[in-house]
Amino acid sequence: NDIMILALQETNVNTNSREARGAYTWYLSGEGGKTKDQKYTAGVGFVIDNKFVKYIEDVIPHTERFIQLKLKGTCNINIISVYMPPAVSLVIKTEEEKEKIWKKLDEITSKAKGKGPTYILGDWNARMQKHQNKEEHQVFGKWTLEPDKCKVHELSDDVQWNRNRCIQFCQKHKLFLANTKFKKNKRKNSYL
Repeated sequence: NDIMILALQETNVNTNSREARGAYTWYLSGEGGKTKDQKYTAGVGFVIDNKFVKYIEDVIPHTERFIQLKLKGTCNINIISVYMPPAVSLVIKTEEEKEKIWKKLDEITSKAKGKGPTYILGDWNARMQKHQNKEEHQVFGKWTLEPDKCKVHELSDDVQWNRNRCIQFCQKHKLFLANTKFKKNKRKNSYL
């Protein structure tokens, strides 16, 4: 097994914890993810190979949607695991609630800038589909999931909002959605 770091989303674990499990150490962030009816809705984390734990400088469980891993070495590295709200949710219902989550990610990302490379991994809940203009080419490649099945203008308003907000975030921080740079195997549902 060559996986040294694995980012997790939708863990449904509602506490912040560090757990030793065999050859791996799990870091989970989930506090604050309960709704009024106590149904848990999110949770993020990292699974780190124990041989790699010595490179960890810090693990910051920001919220139930963001956890940050700081690695030390010749060059410090920041890795952020994210789980952005889905377009339609029983828990997060308004654009204002979604925007608050995006602003928190913006704050975390801005603080990490200038302190080594920053990688943001996870579930953006944003359907890119195809480029709609020249600016979008700077944010994502042509290998999106199901680019031929849906036209962006046919997406619901909520789905388009998530898509546009993800693009704005990437443009602001000069980020690229790296998994859109390579062709996917149609038989697989997820990619590492």
